[in-house]
Amino acid sequence: MTRTLIKGKNSLSSKDAFRERGKYKKLFSIISGEFIDLWDSGNKLYGQVDLSGNYVLPLSRNMRSINPSKKSKKTTFMFDFAVEMFQDFSGFYKEAVVSRRIPPSENIVIDPIQGWSSKVKDHHRIQQKIFNSYFNTTINNRNNEGEKVRDFDSFINRYVPFLSRRKKTNTPLLFSSYARSRGSILATGLAIEISTDDKSDDQVKFEKYINDPAFKHYVSAANKHGFLVDQNAPWRLIVNLRSEYTKEYLRDYYGVNNLHEFFDLYYEKAEYEDARILKHHLLNFYNKIVEVAPTYSVKEITNTGTCVTKITREKLSLEEEMTSTRHDKLLIKTMLFLHAKEQNKSWNQEKFNKIYENTLSQLQRFGLNKALEHVSMYFGNKMQASASYVLTKDSSHSIIKTSRTPGSFRF
Repeated sequence: MTRTLIKGKNSLSSKDAFRERGKYKKLFSIISGEFIDLWDSGNKLYGQVDLSGNYVLPLSRNMRSINPSKKSKKTTFMFDFAVEMFQDFSGFYKEAVVSRRIPPSENIVIDPIQGWSSKVKDHHRIQQKIFNSYFNTTINNRNNEGEKVRDFDSFINRYVPFLSRRKKTNTPLLFSSYARSRGSILATGLAIEISTDDKSDDQVKFEKYINDPAFKHYVSAANKHGFLVDQNAPWRLIVNLRSEYTKEYLRDYYGVNNLHEFFDLYYEKAEYEDARILKHHLLNFYNKIVEVAPTYSVKEITNTGTCVTKITREKLSLEEEMTSTRHDKLLIKTMLFLHAKEQNKSWNQEKFNKIYENTLSQLQRFGLNKALEHVSMYFGNKMQASASYVLTKDSSHSIIKTSRTPGSFRF
């Protein structure tokens, strides 16, 4: 490729950045190969929504590690089938370099540097910090808070309103909201990076990758093995779910016959994961209070004076409670309330109560999952059309609308 001056980067003025980004993007009209532009609105949610437009999260049980590279010495994860596809591609490419069918390159080295990483631990750390603030209030019995937390239900009824009164109200409380706010293609289990170069520096992308004699061979080999090359980070490879190679690989080696089956087996609807993680957090937090303060005091005025009785709080079995349905009504109410507060819904109490009653009807008739799906309808968890590259590059997605005026509803 002829030498072209490309110097787009975030430090430029808006006008200069727009011009330079345009020059960089124009390069891909003359480069052969299959690329994906994740900055394009139609591709932003690639791997994050299923064919029905449901927001989904990858199941960690389907992840597999790739041997650490010489550069990072860090274990890299992707979906199991994607790991094998990458290893096939890597072996093919390296053999072609050795046999001189592909020119050697210091820039394009097929060693994994970064792949999938779970957001669950990061989210838990944030939730733990929030709980610690409430925990200190409870243990020190400020405003008699300790005496008001007598069991798991009363803990929820005290703790959830506390969450809505925080000063930092922009911190996502539900896991799916947190994952979306820090959304990355790496979180889908479909992507892997072979470099840590700056994604905002177009000059680096051009000089180290696009202008490298090996680049066209790299793109061709990746495409043949079922990968798209990220237009805005050429060192990033993303599984092409529309390619015949990927479809055949999934069918022949994993028994996955179509993309509907793929999303059913490899992902879970965000609302299901939200409920599971939220319940796990709340049970752990409640048990923490029980461990440190196993009893609470009840004062009773009698004819002879004030009588103080110590009552033992019940510690809950995490394993039993995670599969129990006895707290489902409260879990549904908590999910509905936190979603509404996160999106600043301008509901009054009557509207909140009505939606909650309708959701309880779904719970009683169809079970927890259907009730969770009913809750998600109010909060943009289902896209108007799948913004996944799986369907069409031109798909649009719904924008979650928030109200400027917070609602008056309470928990």
